[in-house]
Amino acid sequence: MTFARTPFDGSSVPFTIGLRPLDPDEWIEPDDRLVDQLEQKDALYKSAFETVFAAEPDTIEAQREVLDMLFEHLPARYPDLYRRRGDQMEIVPAKRSIFLDAWPEAPLVTASRLVQ
Repeated sequence: MTFARTPFDGSSVPFTIGLRPLDPDEWIEPDDRLVDQLEQKDALYKSAFETVFAAEPDTIEAQREVLDMLFEHLPARYPDLYRRRGDQMEIVPAKRSIFLDAWPEAPLVTASRLVQ
């Protein structure tokens, strides 16, 4: 009689997909395609918003947390690319500003307009 091993019986290394703690200073890595990719994202939002973004109503607080983290992190980590001015973030190479409260837009959509 052959018995199958269960994944949690301690006989094998757990499947981890290379997961490890994220370095908070390196969680966003803009590169020389920042402007082009932001423009592509804008085009997708205009042409196929319902296809490229969906969120459950009970995720607003978590979305807001991501947006707040980006508003704090980006100008501190990349001051040549991002400048916070009150309730808006200037993306210097894109020559555009994103408002923190772009309601009725979902906070995660606003956050996505800041990064590649």
